[in-house]
Amino acid sequence: MSGINNSGSFTVTVAIERDRVESDMFVVDSSIVFSKWACLPDRAHCTPDRPIAEEKSPGQFHVILPASSEWSISVPDAEGTAAVHAAEGTVCLSPNACVGPQGLGNAAGPGYLAPDKPVGALISKVINGRTYFSVNHRKGAPFRDHEDILRST
Repeated sequence: MSGINNSGSFTVTVAIERDRVESDMFVVDSSIVFSKWACLPDRAHCTPDRPIAEEKSPGQFHVILPASSEWSISVPDAEGTAAVHAAEGTVCLSPNACVGPQGLGNAAGPGYLAPDKPVGALISKVINGRTYFSVNHRKGAPFRDHEDILRST
C-alpha cells in the first residue's frame, strides 16, 4: 500500500524505564492526529482542499486557510472586533518564497490585497458583520498556485 497523499502527524513520547537492564523492554505512549481535509494534488506541501472554520467556544474559532484561496473563509463578527491569536503555518508563494503568517519584509505596496501589510502575511477584513481572511498577494493573482496553509484561532 502506497503512502502517497497521506497527511497527519505522530506524537510520540518515549520513556526509558531503566537504562541498564538485561531486557529490551521500554514504554512508548503515542497518539495519531489526522487532518480534517484532503491535500490538493500536485503540490510540494500538503495544501488543504478547502478552508475550514470551526467554532471551539462561543465567539472563538479555529480557522484553516489554504494559501490557494483569496478571501475564501469568514467568521461571524457583528462588532468588527475579531482578534487573531496563535497564527501559525507556512505559505509558499513560489518554490523559493515560503513565509509564516507575518509575511515577508515590509509593506507590499500598491496592487496588493492589503498594501500596508507584507507579502504573504495573514490578512483580514470585515464586511457585513463577518471577518474574512486571506494571504496578502497581488489582487487577481492566480492563488491556485500557492501552497500550504495558515492556521489561526
